Amino acid sequence: MAFFNSILLISLGLIGEYIYRIYNEVRNRPYTIIEKTINV
Repeated sequence: MAFFNSILLISLGLIGEYIYRIYNEVRNRPYTIIEKTINV
């Protein structure tokens, strides 16, 4: 039981690290302003 719980916690930690890195990438991007729209 402890073995499976440790695997679960490790996998949750890896997923959390992945989400944190995505969040940092998105947060550091500059805001863009759309000046006009073009009908495509």
